[in-house]
This record gives sequence, structure tokens and C-alpha cells, in this order.
Amino acid sequence: VSKDFVTSLTDEEKELCCFEKVANKEFENMEDSLDSMTASYTLLQMMYKTRGAVIDAKDKIIDSLESEAEEKDKIIANLKSEVKEKDRNISALKSAVKEKDKIIPAVSGKYQVPTELAANMVNTEPMSLVNPLGSIEGNVKFDQQYRRMKRKSLSPDFVEVGNNNKGGEGITEDMPASKKLRSGNCERLDKNNTITASNVNRICVDDEAKIGKLKLEKRQQVENEMLRKELRDKDEALEQSRELNNVLILKEHQQNNELQQIRKILIH
Repeated sequence: VSKDFVTSLTDEEKELCCFEKVANKEFENMEDSLDSMTASYTLLQMMYKTRGAVIDAKDKIIDSLESEAEEKDKIIANLKSEVKEKDRNISALKSAVKEKDKIIPAVSGKYQVPTELAANMVNTEPMSLVNPLGSIEGNVKFDQQYRRMKRKSLSPDFVEVGNNNKGGEGITEDMPASKKLRSGNCERLDKNNTITASNVNRICVDDEAKIGKLKLEKRQQVENEMLRKELRDKDEALEQSRELNNVLILKEHQQNNELQQIRKILIH
């Protein structure tokens, strides 16, 4: 613009020109501000999307933790059931051990003759039993069947048969040993080959029953020891189950605390 053109303008025209210049400058500033606001808005949109993705990820983590907690609850419930079952088994084993301890026969020199065995010992008339632990009356013929049973030691338990001599002549204490026994089979050397039950106890039954009693006690000791070992093993397994149960409960508490912290973060 020439100097003459400027000087030819009136004051009003000059003021309008100056205002237009200022307006153009303000318009440029507004455009810059709009660009800046557009950029800020775009950044806010990106931040919003990122925050939404983070929230989705945290929701998935929470769902996973809740599923894991439910699974742990099921495991803990199963472990508690196992602990109860093992407690019942241990109680049953303790009862069995107590029963086994009661079975050991008393050392009294008298041994039981079970009714079934006594019935198999004779091939004559049935015996008359006063009671299972009392005396056996009548004659008992020790035949080949009884000798086979003796050799196999089918029953180590005997009770001392009475000291009466009912039902036959019987073996007396002053009789020579050669006449009392023949080949260790507890047989009389008389024509009837018969012996009374009342005198068998001191000749044959005592020694055989004592040996059988020792075998029975040894077997019961072994069985009791096996039961006690099984009981100890079950006790150890139960203790391990309880320790694992406590570890799982502690881990569950830790996970619940972590879950609460995550929820607090999401709320804020």
C-alpha cells in the first residue's frame, strides 16, 4: 500500500482497517485454539477407550478369581468330607484295636473247646455240654478223624474239661505213661480204644492248647501291630489333609483380599 493511499484515508476508514486486522488476528487465534481443543478431544477419546479396555480386563480378572474361589470352595468341601470319612475310619480302627486287645485269652491254664470242634471230635453219641466254658460229660472216642484234626491244629482254644470220671473207666494219674499214650495220639491201650474227656486235660490237651495259645497270641500281636500301623498311616494322611486344607483356606483369604482391592480401585 502506498503512503499516499494511506494518507488519503479518513480517520474512520483507518479505524476500520485496524479493526479488521485485529479481527483477523483473533480469528487465527481461535482457529489455533480449535485445533488444540480438537487434539485434546481426540486424546480424551483415546484415554476413554483405553480406560474401557482396562475395565474390561479387570472384569475378566475378577470373573476368573471368582471362578477360582468357587473351585477352591469345592476342593475344600471335598477335603472336609475326606477328613470326616478318615475320622470315621480311624474311630472304627481304634474300636477294632480295642476289640482285638480284649480277645487275648487269659493265662489261667484252662482253654475252651469250641462246640463245633467238640462235635467233630466224636463219632459216637453227641456230647452233653453243661455250658461252653464248663465241663464236657460223657465218653469221647479219639479216632483217626480227631488225630488228623490235631495234626492240622484246627483250633488252639480249649477249656479244661472237668475232673470227673463219669461215663467210663478213664485214665488215672498213677497209670504208667506207656499206657496213657500211644504214639502221642492220646489213646487208651484197652480193647475199646476209649478215653474219658474228664482226664484228657492233663495228658494231651494242656500242652497242645498252650502251644496253640502262644500261636494265637503271636498272631493277634501281629494283627494288632498291623492295625496300629494302619491307624498311624491314616493319622498321618489325615494330618496332611488338614494342613492342605489350611493352606487352601489361607490362599482363599488372600485371593478374597486381592479381589476386594481390585474392586476398590475400579470403584474409585
